[in-house]
Amino acid sequence: TEDVARRFALENFMAFAPDALSTVGGYPNDDYKGGQLFNKIDRPKLTSDFIACAQWLKAHPLSNGRVAVTGFCFGGGMVWLLLTSGARRLAAAAPFYGPFPEGGTLGRSKTAVLGVYAGLDARVNATRDAARAAVEAARLEHQFVTFTEADHAFFNDTGARFNPAAMAEAYHRVLNWFDRFVAGHGEETDEDD
Repeated sequence: TEDVARRFALENFMAFAPDALSTVGGYPNDDYKGGQLFNKIDRPKLTSDFIACAQWLKAHPLSNGRVAVTGFCFGGGMVWLLLTSGARRLAAAAPFYGPFPEGGTLGRSKTAVLGVYAGLDARVNATRDAARAAVEAARLEHQFVTFTEADHAFFNDTGARFNPAAMAEAYHRVLNWFDRFVAGHGEETDEDD
């Protein structure tokens, strides 16, 4: 998380990486133990904490008032939870292989969404059609991209499923998306892939 925040900071974005596990003792530097702790999190409180983070960033003196959010796996699911909670403070979002919440709607959202998926990730991809239907029903600016040869967690350069080509292309697309909707400039993106 810190490394991804650092990457965005190097691209001149103000980056903030909250620890979703802080209420249960923080990330234990062990993925298995960390995964077990996610089951102990108070999800409504976590969602409100993340909304508070967005408020803080939006009000920061160095901010232009437009906030974007990204997350991976659990974090990608949290991005969808923020959007379905009606968080209006977000200009752009890029959930990476995050499951869309069952029954979720985006009617109160105004966020431009770049959904990033891995073609080999059947579990999360089972929710992709619901996510697409929700963004289309809400008439949100959106693009969904699926890296057909990549698996879940392809962005994690410390993991076994790391896919350098998919990571580089996905990162390029996210930077363009955030440039367009947060910074107000950047390359136009293609329609859904």
